[in-house]
Amino acid sequence: MAERHVAVFVALAAGKVVAMACTVLAPMVIGRALGAEALGRWTLLIAAGTLLHTALLNWTHASTVRYGKEEWLEQHRLTRTLGARLPLLAAGAAIAVLVLMAQPGRWAERWFGATPSDAMLIALVAISVWMAAEAQATLQATDRISWQASVAPVVALASIGGLLLWAASGSRSLALAVLAFSAPPAIGWAATWLAAIARSHTRIGDLTFDDTARHLRYAAPVIPTFALGYVSDWGDHVLLSRYSTLAEVGQFALAYQFMVAAMAAGGVLVTVMLPRLIAHELTQPGYMRTYIEREVPTLCALWMLGTIWVVAAMPLVVRLIAGAQFDDSLIVLQTLLIVVPASVVSSLFTVLFSVQERMGRSTVFLFVMSGMNVGISLLLIPRYGALGAAAATVASYVVYQAAYVWDQHRVLGVAAGRTWTLWMAAILIGATQWPLGSSIAVRAGWAALTTVILLAIVRMVGAIDGGVVARLFGGRLQPVGTVITRLLAAPGPVTP
Repeated sequence: MAERHVAVFVALAAGKVVAMACTVLAPMVIGRALGAEALGRWTLLIAAGTLLHTALLNWTHASTVRYGKEEWLEQHRLTRTLGARLPLLAAGAAIAVLVLMAQPGRWAERWFGATPSDAMLIALVAISVWMAAEAQATLQATDRISWQASVAPVVALASIGGLLLWAASGSRSLALAVLAFSAPPAIGWAATWLAAIARSHTRIGDLTFDDTARHLRYAAPVIPTFALGYVSDWGDHVLLSRYSTLAEVGQFALAYQFMVAAMAAGGVLVTVMLPRLIAHELTQPGYMRTYIEREVPTLCALWMLGTIWVVAAMPLVVRLIAGAQFDDSLIVLQTLLIVVPASVVSSLFTVLFSVQERMGRSTVFLFVMSGMNVGISLLLIPRYGALGAAAATVASYVVYQAAYVWDQHRVLGVAAGRTWTLWMAAILIGATQWPLGSSIAVRAGWAALTTVILLAIVRMVGAIDGGVVARLFGGRLQPVGTVITRLLAAPGPVTP
């Protein structure tokens, strides 16, 4: 990875930190203003809008990155890609309008507790999510990731700013809260998408059945993947609303947002790695073996060392900011944090399925994950509420991550010993923080001790590749790379 990719990653990560901080702050603002029950209802409205996007539009974004990147490298435009997707976008938008207007089976009321007057709020959420995904996919395809790094924090700050103004006004309208939170990203990302299209010399060309069919063939296995991903992300919230209380939905939603925030940098890796892997595989067939053999263990080790302190601090932050009414969220959060140190595995291996055009296999793994999550939640939620939902989430993530490691090492024929050792160490590290509570001294001591243990494990298995570190931290970052190599790399040659 060249120095430019490191700079892009740092910029994206910084923007992601701001964006996720705002996303985490949002439920806190609503929870403190209106209480856990209102937060639960707000969460379900967000879930309803996200469902529309997931079912009707989200699956089309993957082909923008996959085929749009190829078109951009060859012709420096997205005319063919956009033309192929326009019929899919038009059909998805039309169906969304019909579903919202007709409300077949009273789906919004039955599953999300929404009233007929909430239809416009659900639509706004769906548009906001759509524009964000549309713009970011286009920026990735056109190699304008720096735009994404700049726009994401600005949009997030505008969104949370609107929500803070709502709270300061003393309004108790949940509808205004949804409007204040969702309108800024809808407008900001839409403007970014249009600007990227205009700057890329993209024009609406002739619509061809073959191109649209190609996108559909690529997206066919992706459709159930996104559906299952939705179930995994939002299923627990919906089940809690049906088998527990809205207050439990609110408690779980707050903790879940913190877990997602802790995993956010892993998602940045996907943004940076996918276009790069596509380009390398086009010019250097077989590069994926090098990636999984040398880069994955290095990135896993660095991620784990960084997230230990994040995991240690998060319960303290929640206790400080959320207030006493969300104390029940602490044990839920500590449960969810078990899988955070190992979460980078999913991000690093997801890009391989996309490049290999084996999205069907990743769908199978996601089906197992979602099925486990729902099944265990149905058993535990009636008795344990939000804590039961958190336990189900952790169990499903552990199986999902393990399946990714097993599959890709088997397919690419690369020994998996180092990756397995790092992954198992990460799971154990996450588990040991669970019973520690929210004492500052205890959690800081845990973080220091586990950092020392992990440093020893990383050196023992030879996880750090000096060449990868040199490329990651080249140029002005070379002193950082030198320290990392001396501290973490095992002495002498290491056999993979």
